[in-house]
Amino acid sequence: MADNNGQGDKIIEFKKCPNCGSKKQFVAELAQKVKDKGLMGQGLEFFANIWQGIVSDPSPAQGIKIPFGSKTPTYVICVAVCSKCGTIYAGRLVEGEATKQLQQAAPKLNNPISLS
Repeated sequence: MADNNGQGDKIIEFKKCPNCGSKKQFVAELAQKVKDKGLMGQGLEFFANIWQGIVSDPSPAQGIKIPFGSKTPTYVICVAVCSKCGTIYAGRLVEGEATKQLQQAAPKLNNPISLS
């Protein structure tokens, strides 16, 4: 099922294991134990892993050709593990976009304690 988070990102969620149909996710169950102890906010979600990136040619020669302000597709894949059968699957897919920007120079910090 596709969803939208209000920022234009396309979100697809898979709430059940594609292999056995269980809704139990291993890391989410571990996180729930911590939440039940009051050590973590109830609204937080956990996945076994998260992969994210930008869809573009990684070579510097191609990166130079992309003008600043251009939109580039991005992705986030939230990986889940079924607690019942151990199947590893995508629990959430997010498709978005990023704008190519100039990198900000790191500000030079003045150290009042420095003797130099």
